[in-house]
Amino acid sequence: MIKAGLKFLAGLAALAALGVAATNTETPPGSAASAERVLLERTTAALADAGFDWASVSMDGQKATLSGEAPSEEARAAAMRAAQASVWNGGPIVGGVAVVDGAGIAVVERPPLADPFLWIAEFQGGALVLSGHAPSAEARNSVFARARMLFPASDVSGVLDVARGGPPEEDWLAAASVSLNALARLDEGAIEANGDVFTLSGRTAEPGLEGDLRRLMEALPAGVVGRADIETLAPPPPQTSAIEELIAEATAAPPAPTPEPPQPDANEI
Repeated sequence: MIKAGLKFLAGLAALAALGVAATNTETPPGSAASAERVLLERTTAALADAGFDWASVSMDGQKATLSGEAPSEEARAAAMRAAQASVWNGGPIVGGVAVVDGAGIAVVERPPLADPFLWIAEFQGGALVLSGHAPSAEARNSVFARARMLFPASDVSGVLDVARGGPPEEDWLAAASVSLNALARLDEGAIEANGDVFTLSGRTAEPGLEGDLRRLMEALPAGVVGRADIETLAPPPPQTSAIEELIAEATAAPPAPTPEPPQPDANEI
């Protein structure tokens, strides 16, 4: 009984020591509120140093309550251990974190990291093929739907793997949509996106289209870079049909008669 009382007093003394250390807070030094503030600051710093920036913490005395989205069950457990040991390895006796409540942490499996984060759309021979990555399943489905709408007469196929490592999803999706619009104007071409840089290349026989597509790619959302490398083909020579050739021959002026050579005089023979 005496030992338990001594342990309790030791815990109070350690907690008070934390309060004395908090001299730059709005609460009086040595108070329970100032000690709780120190625990909050140190636990928050310990989580950040350990790489658990997805976790937030609140304190109720010596109880730490964690919340956030952990990428795995292992990360959730590790964050709870880091919070427990953030001050003097934890425990009520030494004034550290006595209890860690991790019920507010949701485990959300994140897609794998793609480095580099690529997205490619190739249009040739009446077929459009998509490959590379998309930031989410929803973004992937949206890109395929957009491609089928812009290339209704083409065979649209390919595989996009969901991954992280690219631009923000909203910016990536807007850039992919604009790029597909530009690609649909070309006779053939491709979009190659590496991270936040989207490059359009291809060929067109339409005069002036090169400049229009370059301006369109340069107007991508902020944080995404758009480029265009378009080749304008020379217009083919006019084709003359067989009927037109026959008409041209029929309406042409008849050739001038060839003069006959002079005949020798009979008296000269």
